[in-house]
Amino acid sequence: SDLKRGIGGIVDIEFMVQYLVLAWASEHPSLADWSDNVRILEAAGNVGVLSRDDAERLTQAYLALRGEVHRQAQDMPDWAGAGEQLAAHGGAVAEIWERLFGESRSSGD
Repeated sequence: SDLKRGIGGIVDIEFMVQYLVLAWASEHPSLADWSDNVRILEAAGNVGVLSRDDAERLTQAYLALRGEVHRQAQDMPDWAGAGEQLAAHGGAVAEIWERLFGESRSSGD
């Protein structure tokens, strides 16, 4: 399972975060106050460009997936755990992607 580039993975989350900043920062300047994804997601939930629930789901997915990537980088990979994290969070990430962009992120489409 590709935690970074797989559907619902880290790159998808980072892309959505950057999209939110580019699309909404002129209207909601607080989105540009931070450079880190977690704070930007919190700001997006606070100003309403994402629901607070979606912001929280993306934050939890990002932190969980990033944690697994760090384990791999430290030569302590837990491949089963990595697959479980992507399975646990990837669907929510793909669902939020579809709401934001109106297109499916699933591999079957």
